[in-house]
Amino acid sequence: MLLGENLAVSSGQIEGGTLCLVPRRVNEVPRMLRGTVVTHSRRCGKPNCRCASGEELHEQVILTYSKQSRARSVSLPEELIRPVTQATARYRTARQKLEAEANAGLDQLVAALGRRTGTTRSAAPKSVTGTSSASSRMPSRTGSPTPSSKNA
Repeated sequence: MLLGENLAVSSGQIEGGTLCLVPRRVNEVPRMLRGTVVTHSRRCGKPNCRCASGEELHEQVILTYSKQSRARSVSLPEELIRPVTQATARYRTARQKLEAEANAGLDQLVAALGRRTGTTRSAAPKSVTGTSSASSRMPSRTGSPTPSSKNA
């Protein structure tokens, strides 16, 4: 059976009533994966199960990730826990390096623009009264009521 991008899987294994699709080769795990490997503990709902009292819950290792602003998860078989954990660690390392490089570039740009204009911040134009026009229309941050909110 083929799944997705030529990922060979064996099917027909039933674990707890769920069809489990397991890659035949562990090297099928991508080099980097976005997500987090966590152990999920839960009750199964069967009244006579060991987990019914809440003391000894069922544990399952899952990969959690977000897709289109929604939390998703996928169950990981035992043989994929380590390679998937390593792939998520590689992703976090690459992301940290990219963030550091982007922040350094931003710092360079801000410094270069600051030298060229003579200031690091752009000043708002002052009105005739000495306050900026935007701040005279904005409510005070101290929590004091504005003239329009007194009537409300």
